[in-house]
Amino acid sequence: MAQAHCLSPMFDRPLVEFKNEIDRLKSGTNRIINFDEDFYCNAYPDIKKAVERGEFECGYMHYLLFGQHEVRVTSTIDFRKRFGIAPSYPSTSSLFYPINAHAPRHYETNLMRLPQPDKRELTIFIPYLDASLFYAGYSIFFKDIAKIFGDFEKINVLVLESARNPELLTEFGSQLNILHYREALKITHAPTMAICFDTETFFMALEMLGGDASKIVYYCQDYEAGFFPFGTQYIRCEKALLKSENIIISTPFLRDFLERQGLLNAKRIYVKSPEISPFPVKMEKSKKIFCYFRPEFFNSRNLPEIILEAINAFSARHNGYEFYLVGTVEVSYSFEANGSKVYVLNKLPKDEYINLIGSCDAVVSMIYSAHPGVIAWQSAASGIPTVTNCFLQRDKDTIEKISKNIVVYDPHRDELADKMELALQMDKGDADFNREFYENKEPKDIRSFLLDITSE
Repeated sequence: MAQAHCLSPMFDRPLVEFKNEIDRLKSGTNRIINFDEDFYCNAYPDIKKAVERGEFECGYMHYLLFGQHEVRVTSTIDFRKRFGIAPSYPSTSSLFYPINAHAPRHYETNLMRLPQPDKRELTIFIPYLDASLFYAGYSIFFKDIAKIFGDFEKINVLVLESARNPELLTEFGSQLNILHYREALKITHAPTMAICFDTETFFMALEMLGGDASKIVYYCQDYEAGFFPFGTQYIRCEKALLKSENIIISTPFLRDFLERQGLLNAKRIYVKSPEISPFPVKMEKSKKIFCYFRPEFFNSRNLPEIILEAINAFSARHNGYEFYLVGTVEVSYSFEANGSKVYVLNKLPKDEYINLIGSCDAVVSMIYSAHPGVIAWQSAASGIPTVTNCFLQRDKDTIEKISKNIVVYDPHRDELADKMELALQMDKGDADFNREFYENKEPKDIRSFLLDITSE
């Protein structure tokens, strides 16, 4: 009750008065609190059940403690008075659920008002710290920035959403102080530098550092606007790029794309290239096909529907093949498609993953986005015929310069099943990768780039 009181508009009134107003709210009598309790509980059945279980005294208490931070929609009692009808809010399953009925998130804590540290302090902003998501992008991010951890006296990690698995960061040093972003006031000094993982954490860092982008590094692994249709979030992703003064970009492909789009205003830009290391390939044909498969709603750019359509079409013409659809976060199941066996697998242990992909006759890896992808280059470099799609700056000529083991698929003009057949006609085991063309060689290492920012 006391915590909710502090978060309410009545924070400057006595606690006993706040308690009395809560009682009036619950009984539906006249009160100062302009909050429609029935609307809030009916709009969010999970909150209504929590109130019924006694976890919260009322919906308003949930709103004060959690809902206002979760961008939950509320209604004042003015609506009933003005129109004489009850406000309405559809369920999440409704076609008309107002998922965008909120302003972009804001982060009010200003860390730059804190005392300046005697020694350098680093603040890292990440969206999640969750074992189910901690692979590829997250692990590479921490491996790169860990190169400067020894140059800072203290390192704070602010997590925007979930920090369920803080033990994931133990390998990077015991000095990491992991906090949910609402615990930011536990930080005692202003950061010397901040590093953020994505668009949303860039804006979180920008607000918490008082709008000073000069101390923020945006570690840009992806053109995140590719996750969203044209609209507010798309604009927000591009705006983060334009506001950034220090950017680490994952590949030359992505840098070229961002330059062509006019999205790079940064004073300092560092371009990386993901490490491409060939893995062992079994030379004998196995009638196995590996597909990178991401059916989650936020991964439609990996074209899961087209892959499944192609499997059906291919299997109608060929017998005895097995398809391994690997990459899901939480999904695993199997089915048959026109007689072909299809296995959908979530993340495999590294050794199993390498053995499986090395035993396949072909790989299908799609990324309809400016993100350059890695799996296609990894398998092609290893000598496995690989089908991947073209996209804007990643055109057919560019892709074919990287490896002769690539079969380029144009989603607008080609049928994926035809490209699968073409890949299966190629030989396995002939490793080929134009590393010089693919990579970008910076004159300095990433550690020097990061430390130069703090030296000014």
